Amino acid sequence: VFITGATSFIGRVLLEKILRTLDVSKVYLLIRPRRRSYMADDVISPSQILQTRLRQEILDTPVFNVLRDQSNLETLSEKIVPIG
Repeated sequence: VFITGATSFIGRVLLEKILRTLDVSKVYLLIRPRRRSYMADDVISPSQILQTRLRQEILDTPVFNVLRDQSNLETLSEKIVPIG
């Protein structure tokens, strides 16, 4: 599965629904890195920036509370591959 716009509200809802209801091996998310917000620390790699945005702007939001409460979020998050 390949999703664009995953940092939007609808994108997060779609991702949560896919992870909760479908047995997928991988979900690829196109995420723009927004490098400007991380310019203070030049040692952060682009992949680390994508992982940070994935965690902060998608997985840590209330949309994923059900998966978090069921203790499935960490297992299911391994299926998510952010692409920048």
